[in-house]
Amino acid sequence: MSMSEKIEWNDVTTHDDLMRYVRETIGEENFYDELYEDLMHGMIWNREQKKKQNKVNDQLSNMGGIIMPNGK
Repeated sequence: MSMSEKIEWNDVTTHDDLMRYVRETIGEENFYDELYEDLMHGMIWNREQKKKQNKVNDQLSNMGGIIMPNGK
């Protein structure tokens, strides 16, 4: 990849690549806004997954420990 080509996210494998990606794609002035948005998205996703797992755990505990094959 030449320096004139814009770096793609899939090509980022080093810290230098990351900094280049930030400069070229996100922009240093927008970096913290993007990081904050990704952090919030990740936190919300994790909470949703935890709620789903707790629901599954509750359903399993209500079955008296009996787990049927194929979930039926």
